[in-house]
Amino acid sequence: MDGEEDLYDEFGNYMGPDAGDEDLDDYEEEEGEEEAGGFPDVDDMGEGQFAAAGGIGAAAGATGVPEGSYDNAIVLAEDMQLYPSAAETFPGVETLVEEEDAMRIDEPIIAPVRSHVFSVLEKAVPETKYSSEFMGMLLASPDLQRNVAVVGHLHHGKTCFLDMLIEQTHEKPWSLDGDRRYTDARQDEQARGVSIQATPVSLVLPSASGKHSLVTLLDCPGHPCFEAETAAAARVCDGALVVVDAVEGVMMGTERAISRCVREGLAITLVITKVDRLILELRLPPKDTYWKLQRVIDEANACVAAAAHTAPTGYRIRRLSPARGNVAFASATHRWCFTVQSIARRVAASMAASAASAASAAAAPAPAPIDPSTLADRLWGDNWWDDERSCILQRRAPPGRHAATWPRTFVHFVLEPLYKVYAHALGREPADLQRMLASVSVRLSKEELRLDPAPLLRTALRQWLGGALGVADMLVARVPSPLAAAASKSGLVASGPADGPTARAVAACDASGPLIVNVVRLHAEPDGKGFVALGRVFSGTVRAGQQVRVLGEAYTVDEDEDEAVAVVAGVSLGQARYRIGFSQVPAGGIVLLEGVEATIAKTATIVAPPPPAGDGEAANRFADAFADSAPVHPLRLLRLEAAAVVRVSIEPIVPAELPKLSAAMRSVSRSYLQAHTHTEESGEHVLLGTGELMMDCALHDLREVFGSGLEIRVSDPVSTFRETVSETSRLPCFARSPNTKNKLTMLADPLSAAIADEVESGRAGPQAGWEPERTQAHLQEAHGWDALAARGLWAFGPGASSGNALVDDTLLLAGAGGVSGEEANSAAMLRGARSSVVQGFNWAVREGPLCEEPMRGVSFRLLDVAFADTPLDRAPGQIIPAARRAAYSAFLMAEPRLMEPTMEVEVLAPVDVAPAVHKVLRRRRGHVVAEAPKPGTPFFVLRGFVPVMDSFGLETDLRTHTAGQAMLLQVFSRWDVVPGDPLDSSIELRPLEAQPTHALAREFTVKTRRRKGLAEDVTIQRFFDEDMLVELARHHAEAEAAEDAAEDEDADMDGDRARDGGRSAQRGGGDDGYGGGYAARDAYSRDAPGDAPRDGGGYGGGYGGGYGGGYGRARGDGGGERERGGGRRDDGYGGGYGGGYDRRSGSQQRGEGRYSDDRAPARGDRYSGGGYSRER
Repeated sequence: MDGEEDLYDEFGNYMGPDAGDEDLDDYEEEEGEEEAGGFPDVDDMGEGQFAAAGGIGAAAGATGVPEGSYDNAIVLAEDMQLYPSAAETFPGVETLVEEEDAMRIDEPIIAPVRSHVFSVLEKAVPETKYSSEFMGMLLASPDLQRNVAVVGHLHHGKTCFLDMLIEQTHEKPWSLDGDRRYTDARQDEQARGVSIQATPVSLVLPSASGKHSLVTLLDCPGHPCFEAETAAAARVCDGALVVVDAVEGVMMGTERAISRCVREGLAITLVITKVDRLILELRLPPKDTYWKLQRVIDEANACVAAAAHTAPTGYRIRRLSPARGNVAFASATHRWCFTVQSIARRVAASMAASAASAASAAAAPAPAPIDPSTLADRLWGDNWWDDERSCILQRRAPPGRHAATWPRTFVHFVLEPLYKVYAHALGREPADLQRMLASVSVRLSKEELRLDPAPLLRTALRQWLGGALGVADMLVARVPSPLAAAASKSGLVASGPADGPTARAVAACDASGPLIVNVVRLHAEPDGKGFVALGRVFSGTVRAGQQVRVLGEAYTVDEDEDEAVAVVAGVSLGQARYRIGFSQVPAGGIVLLEGVEATIAKTATIVAPPPPAGDGEAANRFADAFADSAPVHPLRLLRLEAAAVVRVSIEPIVPAELPKLSAAMRSVSRSYLQAHTHTEESGEHVLLGTGELMMDCALHDLREVFGSGLEIRVSDPVSTFRETVSETSRLPCFARSPNTKNKLTMLADPLSAAIADEVESGRAGPQAGWEPERTQAHLQEAHGWDALAARGLWAFGPGASSGNALVDDTLLLAGAGGVSGEEANSAAMLRGARSSVVQGFNWAVREGPLCEEPMRGVSFRLLDVAFADTPLDRAPGQIIPAARRAAYSAFLMAEPRLMEPTMEVEVLAPVDVAPAVHKVLRRRRGHVVAEAPKPGTPFFVLRGFVPVMDSFGLETDLRTHTAGQAMLLQVFSRWDVVPGDPLDSSIELRPLEAQPTHALAREFTVKTRRRKGLAEDVTIQRFFDEDMLVELARHHAEAEAAEDAAEDEDADMDGDRARDGGRSAQRGGGDDGYGGGYAARDAYSRDAPGDAPRDGGGYGGGYGGGYGGGYGRARGDGGGERERGGGRRDDGYGGGYGGGYDRRSGSQQRGEGRYSDDRAPARGDRYSGGGYSRER
């Protein structure tokens, strides 16, 4: 301590040496040695020595002081070890301390848990009441199989109804609380509460007689966005189970499903579900419940009758009726289902037991048993129960008896007991419930009677009504087996000749025949890494390990490029949440195939290659079925009605993930039948779908299932468009080939909307499997085509199911058999160039000149051809671009217009919110066309139309305005012409403002071209040859000369000329600079295809015509004097003194548009122009 005192004075001031002096270091060393008392320096000790010495952690007590050390040791807080070290807690784990962040800034410290399984799977295959071997035995017998599509409206209970059937086949009973929705095997299906894809489930169901059948059911989505799933299910099934909500009745989805089933020739059965809602929600009395059920059945029959004209030849329309055994009643919530036949069996047994008991008590002979089938005929319809005499009467009021209180048999035997069960169960009256159930031979245990009302109802009603036993009987009795339906199915699915090898093989449905499998869709694997093909074996037997030929959608007998060889890796039957594998599945079965999906885009036909020549019997059988002279024809493609009209653009947030995005988009396109993807020339990736829900599901799969967490940027949705024409081309348009040695001349006409609809829907034309002769006959008989035009039909385009036509009007091929010399040579060259002209036509109609959207409703007539003499000069590389340019020029000279898709909407809402529905639709350019009350309910059903462009967010908007009381569904309906002229460059588009009606076509065109990276205006020089432009200038000059001559004539014309001038609403008046129109005569008839318009006005410089459609007025002001000009763009062109729009001066003149002799104003067509007289 003396040393320390020398360093400080009496006031505590330091007097020692400086801190850097050596004396201080020496002093500290000496002081340290004295204080250490012989303890070693910790810093100089090794790790082993320090641990052996006990370390800091070997403290005595809580202070961390080593045991045996001195009591005055001071341990700093940071050196004290109050808790075990990481090495002690986690031995063998290396601990690192990083001073800098080595992770990417966008990488989370704790990454979220990502599941790579996107399906709801069974952890173990559930135990069923039958074995897979027994299923295999039933597979070998087509008579014991039934393939049924379960269809209906959204939320009508299809999936929950199937839960009853599936639960009946499982040994372990399901929980009585809630619904499992077993066939909603995707996780997003469970989350959304709607089915997204058609899911197959194969069940062995017993009948009332104890006979078992293998029933394959396909649970189809009810949302209109997924109608393609219903089409796929209808292709592979022989019958349909239509599910209808008892309260809502037949809705739009039900109507479309029934129409699809009739068109596919399916046997229809009906299940009315949610009957409990009539009891618990609407609280209808039993008599009214009967009439409500009768109303639903009548509505279903009306739908079947309305679709009868689309049924295939030989299809028998069967009326739906409970007495006929094709109608069932069910409540999936309470798990009961019955038919009048199943009820009749129980009632007959109960009445027989009661009668036997009474006879035994009276010592009388037992009465004859009641025939259940006879009783079933009396349990529906005009049959009444006479309780006094215990008999059924078929007339309401017998003579001399009062029958006001007599109930119908269905009410007495079915509805009244059903109401009593609900009343006693919900009223917590177990004793009364037990007595009531005892009257129908049902007893419940004491534990079951103590259940809550909902489980109690499920238990009691399932025991009484027998679960889904009645439905199994109905399906077996009313749906044909694959063998019985094979002949009718062949005419619907087989292509080629009716007696060809494909048709014969499908009609035979022979397990030993040539293999034909129709793959209708691809199901994604649970991890999203692959696909499994869903299809039906129409002929032959498909085996695991078998080598097959996969014929794609583009495969034809002449073009066999879309063909590949694959090996079947696995064959199984779908069970929704698991699969049962088999070594082989014969004809008639619906299977899941593995290993064949690599080359399938969406659908395909699978056939077996010919066996080796030395394989005796098999080779002979194959040679008999498929001779060399009769090639294998693929099965027909699916008929898909709803078009993919919603479009979004997609790009990855990380550019390096662009290949990943491309692969994921291809997978999405394969997973959804009506999803289409493509890449624009600008590099824009586009996804097309049928509606908002489908697009939402597809984008979810793109991000999560196929993209594995891919981050993308998605544009706002827009609608697709179509390009069409409203007039015939003003003059024949020609185009030369790049070497100028070939010349094609074409004319564009509007194609009938009825023809376009039939071809696009697959009801007529090549898509329907028609031969050219049948198509020609149909055009003549149904649409009034002349024989030459029908025989000159070359193609529909851009595909076999598109609404554009190419017609040969040269007459060279029509008269080729009786001509010689130069005409015969030209005919031969035209015949050789036909495929090239068709390719050029398809190229043109696939990408129109307005905004590179497909054309629709356009008929191109090939008027004249001039080919080079040498084959090399008229090669396809010369003819194809010439045909394309000729089509483009003819299209632009035919008053081009833009078409937009329109949705049909159906709204179910209370009557008090109907005005809000009208208001919301009007704000979106829509309108209501029909509204009617739903009988027996407080709901109204409103139907209307709204353009797709204005439909985005409609459902949310509608529910907001109706406080969530309105239920909306919308589906593609038709294509409508957009108001206005898409080529009118004088329209000024104001950004961020709603455009007036007459500017919509221009707005859509400009914005679409901008989005695709095109110039705002269509460049005429791009589509017209130089000599064609010279011809246009000459024609323009002639028209101006005609206008000058017309100005000198008296404008006061007699009534006959006024009527002649306004005869045609499509041709009088004109638009796009053509004043006057064609007057009374067609200038482009077959007799004078090149003449100038007669009695018309020629070029008036703008819109509008002259007096009565003829005589365009002053050429400088666009036709019509300013004070008398008429016909605004948005009210129709022409009519009266047609004023209008001057392209050159940019001024618009308005007027009344009246005739000088005070007749009624001539009315102009709103879009295409041209006034016509009311007295025409």
